[in-house]
Amino acid sequence: MIGMSHKDYGFIPEDAINKKFLLRRQIYTGSREWSTTYDFREQARNHCGATMLTNFIQLENYRQGQSTASHHQPAAKHSVSAPAATAWNRQEAISIFPLVHRYVRNGPVLFLRGKAKRYFAASHMSYLAKPIRRLSADDGSSKAKSERKFRRIAASLREGHPVALLVAASLLNWHWVLAVGYTIYTDGSFGLRIVDEWHRKGLRIYVPDEGSRLLSALSLERI
Repeated sequence: MIGMSHKDYGFIPEDAINKKFLLRRQIYTGSREWSTTYDFREQARNHCGATMLTNFIQLENYRQGQSTASHHQPAAKHSVSAPAATAWNRQEAISIFPLVHRYVRNGPVLFLRGKAKRYFAASHMSYLAKPIRRLSADDGSSKAKSERKFRRIAASLREGHPVALLVAASLLNWHWVLAVGYTIYTDGSFGLRIVDEWHRKGLRIYVPDEGSRLLSALSLERI
């Protein structure tokens, strides 16, 4: 939470990884700029959970806009340019965050599912926060546990559902991040592509239980 950094949690900037990837998935097109905890520092404290949920809502608004636009534009036969980057929408963020924070509150927040449910209901949004089960099963080596967690989360991402992750760098230092994709490298290693709530641009790579322990995961799904 406060005083910690992406290095303390084991998050690695995606462009700093010098590996070839075998498979890379992302649940939206193009690149985005994200809300950060710094943006709301005067309104809240230890508010990574509320910031993460704000980023989720902004991402869903963007995805819905993409879907709507695709119905009104003819399909390009030969498209070679990458989608344009999407700049941070400050007005949207500051309109979303206060209501999110009313329900999520200041941290540390260990249990987010019920808070998210109440926020979605108050906002008349048809979403749920669905726990991804068996993340804490004790069977297997540390590597096997990490891979099992990765695969369960990747399954939700393949279905188009962002995943809220609660990670712990130490007993009293927890942090919520948003997984929006994953990468499998040619050497067999893997990582979740996350929004860390600290950086405006780019994604970070997080390998479950490396640098920080993955405590829980919520698949954020439209219903």
